[in-house]
Amino acid sequence: MVSRATRQTAPLLPKQASRETEALAEELRLQARQAQLLPWAGASRSIRGLTAAVGNNVVRHGLGQVPRGWFPTDTTAALALFRAAWDAETITLTSAAIGGYDLFIW
Repeated sequence: MVSRATRQTAPLLPKQASRETEALAEELRLQARQAQLLPWAGASRSIRGLTAAVGNNVVRHGLGQVPRGWFPTDTTAALALFRAAWDAETITLTSAAIGGYDLFIW
């Protein structure tokens, strides 16, 4: 009979990753790096339920920085929106028609 004091235990080794696991982890790292290259990967916001009037329309975007781009993501009329100005707090869009729209800004 072996006493408790003399019993040897095998050292614990970390589980070795399989090739499939390593390939998946590398693919995820690559996709994360590619996602950081998208222009809207930083500060961005989707603003829904806006209404355009004829003329200038000021929208508070809340990014805290001057945007790098924008586009309407949904419109309820044949709207042609043009950027008149923007700063760290607002974007001014000019419209020639009345209608609703959603805005994605980055």
